[in-house]
Amino acid sequence: MKKSAFSLIELLVVIAVVALLAAIAVPSYNMYAAKASVTKSLAVGYRIIYDLKKTYQTTSKFPTSITFSGQTATYGTSLYPSPAVENIPRMQYGNNVTDGRGVMLVVHVNAIPGFTTGTTAVGLGVRDFNGVTKVACGNPGTGNTMIPAELLPVNCKCDNVDNWAITGATNANCL
Repeated sequence: MKKSAFSLIELLVVIAVVALLAAIAVPSYNMYAAKASVTKSLAVGYRIIYDLKKTYQTTSKFPTSITFSGQTATYGTSLYPSPAVENIPRMQYGNNVTDGRGVMLVVHVNAIPGFTTGTTAVGLGVRDFNGVTKVACGNPGTGNTMIPAELLPVNCKCDNVDNWAITGATNANCL
């Protein structure tokens, strides 16, 4: 009677193939998980920024304060979700609004495993350009550590949202 079994070489080949697949899959998974974390934070920020845009289009001015998750923030102050919600970012509303035609929201994201330590940020801005209200996403400007570009959506490449939203600078690559 003949016994059939796997040889040692066959087992080693299978183990090598599984290890190769794992070496490819794990970094890809980490990248997708990091992008999902950033995207979730941006989704919360976009919800607020589009409400600000709608308010401006209706009233021709931005509100002096916003409310999110039970917290109210005025220009230059931060919103902390209350009660604390996992993966919901801290956000800072506005700053140095010079002409009342633009505001900014800085979305702070906690450490992204494998990419950043500490808090990083992305800026969302809304600005009126002669009756056309536009939204931008990208580098929040001075004083913030930018989220790595490879984790941001393709439409989130503005060089300086702060400068664009607050002063109307058109050289910030935001349009």
